[in-house]
Amino acid sequence: MASEGLLTSNGGPPPPSASDAAAADPPRPVDVDFEHDPSVVLALLEPDQLVDAKAVHLGQRPMSRGLRALLWALRVYVLFMLVVVAIQVVRSLHSGGNGA
Repeated sequence: MASEGLLTSNGGPPPPSASDAAAADPPRPVDVDFEHDPSVVLALLEPDQLVDAKAVHLGQRPMSRGLRALLWALRVYVLFMLVVVAIQVVRSLHSGGNGA
């Protein structure tokens, strides 16, 4: 029986070894403050996630009244030109495309 390695010389089971004790106890979680130490989280991210995590979002820039008026004038101009182009396309289709 002793040749099998399952029992000791006194007939009982062998004492647990250090590797058995380590395997039986699950690893304890490390107490890390992720809010105050972001380096732990940043170390675990993949490269594309790291770029997203480091990106700084600035938000909208405050615009003056004149700049807002200029942008609205540009929007109105673009809509006006869309109408002009649509009218020209319709006229071109009704005239048969002969250029007259």
